[in-house]
Amino acid sequence: MTTRTRPAALDGHSLEADCSVDPAVKVRVEVEIRDILRRIGAGTDDQIIAIYDSRVEHYPDVPAVSEQRIRTARAAMVRRGAVGADPKSGLSKRGNTATRWRLTG
Repeated sequence: MTTRTRPAALDGHSLEADCSVDPAVKVRVEVEIRDILRRIGAGTDDQIIAIYDSRVEHYPDVPAVSEQRIRTARAAMVRRGAVGADPKSGLSKRGNTATRWRLTG
């Protein structure tokens, strides 16, 4: 049996923070994530965030959000089945093994 040592995404304060985000921003972040994954095939959260941040710099209509907002949006897409784990692992920017995410449909 295992127990969690830290809260999962959207537990406690994260849920409150998620509820306070403008729904239009949530949708736009997910649209960008979907487009990023469509273009690169599969990528780690670090890769998705780097590309997203580049888009913020180059396109004024892409909302500037935190790295956690991008991860939370990607996690919501996983829960809905729009995104899933790729069988091949990647590396985080710190060199650790990281899940690569891909579109499922």
